[in-house]
Amino acid sequence: MAELVPLNNNDLITRPTYFKDLYNMLDDFLEIHGYQKEV
Repeated sequence: MAELVPLNNNDLITRPTYFKDLYNMLDDFLEIHGYQKEV
């Protein structure tokens, strides 16, 4: 599971994985609540 980390504007530029992490957190959230991801 992705970790929550403090972010600032510089992090958005220097962390290219930010949005991927955000997507993974959303995916984990949906899975926890019983939603199936479309393949």
